[in-house]
Amino acid sequence: MRITSLVENTTKSELKAKHGLSLYIETKSHKILFDLGSDNTLFENAIKRNIDISKVDNVIISHGHMDHGGALKRFLDVNSLAKIYVQKEAFEPHYSKTLFLKIPVGIDNKLKVNRQIRLLNGDYKIDNELLL
Repeated sequence: MRITSLVENTTKSELKAKHGLSLYIETKSHKILFDLGSDNTLFENAIKRNIDISKVDNVIISHGHMDHGGALKRFLDVNSLAKIYVQKEAFEPHYSKTLFLKIPVGIDNKLKVNRQIRLLNGDYKIDNELLL
């Protein structure tokens, strides 16, 4: 198994740092993205690491905050084959509260109907190698 960080808050390399997370995980059987980050940083850093995002077969979005799934729309434009696993609650509204303001920080709810999205309710076995 090989894990490559594509989006992280800090970096000591030529990769762009950005608040959020995206890890590329390559196993014998899979090319996985764990989270997508918030913007194009994932795609820019993947090019620098010679990772072809169109070849990813599984995406796991850990939760419904923009810094973990904000790049979902762009991913769907780049990759039409990967299955995207996310708990159904991830598409509910999420907010950050600052003083008296409620700032939306959730993933675009309209994307949950995409044919690639697999809405989960608890644990899920993808195959003999992957259990969520």
